[in-house]
Amino acid sequence: MTDLRDCIIRLNGSRGNSDESYKFFFDETGNNRSFSLTRTGFSSNESKFFVLGGIVTKRDISSKTIKRLWNSIPESNRQEELKFKTIRQGAKNFPDLLKKTHFQKVVNWLYKNYYWIHFYYIDNFYFSIVDIVDSLDFESKYWTQNWNHHLKSALYRAVKYNKEKSVDIFRCTMYPDVEDYKLFLSFMDDIIEDFMRSDEYKRRYLDKRDMSLEVIREQFTQARGSLPFLNNNTPGKLIDDYTAPYLLRIALFRNSKLVFDHELEVENQLERLNLGNSNYTFVESSIPQAKEKNKFIDDKTHELIQLSDIIVGTMGMFLEYINSDDVKTLKNISESMTWNASQRETYDKWKSVIKRSVQENSFFKESVTDELFENKFNFYIGERFPVKA
Repeated sequence: MTDLRDCIIRLNGSRGNSDESYKFFFDETGNNRSFSLTRTGFSSNESKFFVLGGIVTKRDISSKTIKRLWNSIPESNRQEELKFKTIRQGAKNFPDLLKKTHFQKVVNWLYKNYYWIHFYYIDNFYFSIVDIVDSLDFESKYWTQNWNHHLKSALYRAVKYNKEKSVDIFRCTMYPDVEDYKLFLSFMDDIIEDFMRSDEYKRRYLDKRDMSLEVIREQFTQARGSLPFLNNNTPGKLIDDYTAPYLLRIALFRNSKLVFDHELEVENQLERLNLGNSNYTFVESSIPQAKEKNKFIDDKTHELIQLSDIIVGTMGMFLEYINSDDVKTLKNISESMTWNASQRETYDKWKSVIKRSVQENSFFKESVTDELFENKFNFYIGERFPVKA
């Protein structure tokens, strides 16, 4: 675990304080147990991200403060547990969510009490193609962390530009268990060439004289032997499970207490790893179920897990909204006439909660996404945050 933690810090730089003692509460959204190729595309909507996160605190949150929030939402008294589904009140997207009174109460509570949130999110589609770049033997000058991320991001944009053709290639070459690597790289070279002829490529890369795709194509021609990270895998299985984000958080915040919502598959995986760590536990979010199974801790702990469900649900909807927007529209977001005063006020508070959290500790935000998405996220929040490859 120490080696894993050192590796995380080395890859990210000393940008956050992982030695501090916090208390984290976790839930997740977008966990479809795995991410795979199908006959028509992917096993789940690739525009929706996996998110693991919730509320994090150094000072105690009083039961009275939590009850004040719970009592402001009448449904909380009629439900076994308060979930994001209740808070969203039927909202179809993030701008719609900003109009909902229950959500406004939650954001106002976080904002006024100066509470922090933490979040780790993964773009499944992006994560599914990074092993292509990692399997190539680049010169050492291209193996800085930033360059590595840049190359992966450029390839991802090419693959995403012609998704249907890319997915067909993945299927016919048994990706990510590629036997004929020359054929696979030839197909991928076609994907890049198609993208480089597009207006999107010219808008994003040509004016900047960016050579990343040329570098990748050159490496395709120099590849010898197999692609090491694209062997001995299950054909079509792009992500086996989502245990890794849990493991990374446990390893990184070794001096903190981490409380996760019950997730049987992850619990079994971690048990098999024999971590020997005592800094984490899994609990039932529902108080009645926790009492029934003799896993009740206290009302506050279970309610903060429920609150974490609301936070990750909101973050998932926010990320999906950013991912669906064209980058050219970002400059007009603050002046958008389609958002009323209440939406803008709630959005400003949501942004403040994120910014305050990352200012407290930049490790509260971690992501596995491409550069363009991170630039869009940072633009929406109005802050320059570190980017993880």
